[in-house]
Parts: sequence; C-alpha cells; structure tokens
Amino acid sequence: MKRFFLAALLFGSAHLAIAQDAPERPPGYDNLEQFVGRWTEQGNEKTFLEVCDWFDGKFHIVCNAERKRPDGTVGRSLSILSFVPGQGYVHVGIGNKGSYETLQHGTFREGIFEFLSTAKEGNKSIVTRIRIGPFTERGFPFVVDTSADGGPWVAAGTTDYVKLK
Repeated sequence: MKRFFLAALLFGSAHLAIAQDAPERPPGYDNLEQFVGRWTEQGNEKTFLEVCDWFDGKFHIVCNAERKRPDGTVGRSLSILSFVPGQGYVHVGIGNKGSYETLQHGTFREGIFEFLSTAKEGNKSIVTRIRIGPFTERGFPFVVDTSADGGPWVAAGTTDYVKLK
C-alpha cells in the first residue's frame, strides 16, 4: 500500500507540473513575430535561404540559413533571437565554419531593431551598429554601420531581405 501511495503521489506531482499554464509573455516578445517566415537576400535569391520560426513556447525565434558559395560548398548558420525583460533583445548566431556571435541589449523603436557592439582595434574603439527594419510585407533592410572613437557613422554594408511565399 505504501508503494501504491508513493507512486500515486509521484504521478500526480508530475501531472500537475506538466499541466501548469505557460507563463505569460511580456509584450516585447510580440515584436519578434516579424522575423517568422522564409527569407532570401535581394540579388542572392538563388544562393541564399533563411527560414525563421517560433521555438516551442513562443519565447524565441530560431532561424536556419543556407548559402551556396561560389566554390560549390554550402555555408550554414543558426540564429536565435529573443527578448529578455529589463535587458532588451538578444541574438546568438553560430556558423558551420566555427563562427559565433552574441548581441545583447538590443532595442526596438519605430519598427527597427538595433544592436550595438564595441570592439578594440589597436588604440581605437570601434562601435558596430546593426539595424534591422522597418519591416514591410515584402521584406526589410539589414544595415551595418561603424564608428571609430565616437566619430560619425560609416556605412559598412546593407542587405535587403525579401520574404518568400
């Protein structure tokens, strides 16, 4: 009888833990919905594809990308985008050739996600600014600018993402 009671108690506890309601999402997560879909880069439609979707629970977006290189090899990457209440947006990305990046404290204002990162190059402090958006039904721009030692922003690259049907 003691075993039966213990088994019933354990089963009941496990059932309650599984049946709990999912936690409420703060509103910042809703902005990530704009990334969901199949994407390519304008001008690279035949060589680039990125597919982004919600991870279970709808707290994180997971994106898998594939790029066919001119030498015939294929580059793959995985990105995770999320929101951390009180800290902002985060991005973690990895690539199949060992690349890794983390961007934290991102913001979302007027339809644009923005991330800043700082690195040292010799005696200079280089700030990189990544802006994603504004989003339309057709796509969004992905813009990278840099600034050295607090100087003016200099365009480092722009890619226009196009939504596939």
